Amino acid sequence: MNKNVNQVTEEKVKKATTWKQDVEIAVKQFLYPWKDITALLGALSIPYINKGFANLSAIQSANNIYESTLKMLQLENTPILKDLSANGILTGISYFLLLYGLSKPYMLNNRAKDCRDLKITDNHTESGNTIIPIRKVKSFKNPSVRKLICYSNGVLAKDFEEDDKLERLSKKWGKFVIDVEDYKSNKLIINYKKHKSNKMLFWKNDYLLKDDFKIILGINDKGEKKILDFNIIPHITISSASGGGKTTLFKSIFMQSYLKGAKIIIADFKGGLDFNKGWDRLDKERCKIITDVKTLWDYVSYDLPDIANERKALLNHYNCESAKEYNEKIDKGEIVGEKIQRIVIGLDEAAQVFIKSKNKDEEEKLQQIRGKIETISSLYRAININLVISTQVPSSSVLTEAVRHNSVLRICGRANKILSQVAIEKDIASTISANDRGRFATNEDKDCFFQGYLFYEKDVFPELKENK
Repeated sequence: MNKNVNQVTEEKVKKATTWKQDVEIAVKQFLYPWKDITALLGALSIPYINKGFANLSAIQSANNIYESTLKMLQLENTPILKDLSANGILTGISYFLLLYGLSKPYMLNNRAKDCRDLKITDNHTESGNTIIPIRKVKSFKNPSVRKLICYSNGVLAKDFEEDDKLERLSKKWGKFVIDVEDYKSNKLIINYKKHKSNKMLFWKNDYLLKDDFKIILGINDKGEKKILDFNIIPHITISSASGGGKTTLFKSIFMQSYLKGAKIIIADFKGGLDFNKGWDRLDKERCKIITDVKTLWDYVSYDLPDIANERKALLNHYNCESAKEYNEKIDKGEIVGEKIQRIVIGLDEAAQVFIKSKNKDEEEKLQQIRGKIETISSLYRAININLVISTQVPSSSVLTEAVRHNSVLRICGRANKILSQVAIEKDIASTISANDRGRFATNEDKDCFFQGYLFYEKDVFPELKENK
């Protein structure tokens, strides 16, 4: 085993380079592709053929429009503007492209300097291998996720699986780095979400509260923990505009619930995309991800009512008003038996359940599901069954009045005044800026603002730690 470790270390040492060498590698790679060389040559040649462009009808029309616009704005005598023309602007663009191409090594150099203290790999060099950002692209599968393509220079995606490297990278770049993928030769893709670096709070399992059954939503503006007590507030709604961080808060609540021993049922009709980082490897008896209407209908129509009836019968037998009282009597030794396990049910993007479906058979099931969800919100509080609903707009056209009424705590992330008013009955969420991802306001009167936690599944779930 020691031999294998030494071999890995030697490989990293061979790959190790200083940040200056990394820049040289990056520059060579940038100039190597023929398309980059062709683009530079094309940019250089444009000024020499611009004289021919002047006779093209399209260029002449553009010049006429430009001159008419100057006259209309009474700017025809302005020294700089009167000497410009369409082909002159085209020449300027070509020079800009040339300048951008020639400055690329300089930009890479600066990015390398900015990244040189990341020390992603333990390779016995002064600064570790330096990853250098090249360009950003959007994710088509998940629009809120951005992709950053980097030169890796010997760093592999698996190097980020150790310790808190993703967290350190996030804080360094001011972006919530979700994960890292190997990409082509000597490149990485870093998946991230925009985030203010000074607002990022990373979850540690040491924060988990021992009280039954309190969840930490985040930290308020006084620096105090914002706590949700499911015994007092059984059902909540989370709203925000797209990209406001509601899914991260939703996942944080279920992560803590699972760690505290609850059974979690999550309905995500987006195909489980937000729960593909190891949630499927959790205890199947305590974590169920539902991605289709039929499975959700089966659960709320058959499984859940049976559980509810058993619990009600148990409480009646022991003259207990609630599951909390029953569990406390077990702790005191007044009752011998197993505690009533908490069940937390979540609907991610609940509009997919509450908005009418065009498919007749599916709509029949959805109508029954809506009725069952109303029952959960109205009658299941005493038997340790809670409901967490995430949706962009919690209006009456999305959620039924009964569900809205029984959601005592309402949370809203970044929103306009109308959405904020609908969600929490006041417009304070409209003051949350687009850069304040993960910041929320509640319908409470005091300390209503808080910042939610970020977390990595691999660092918080024991099952995933064991499988590293």
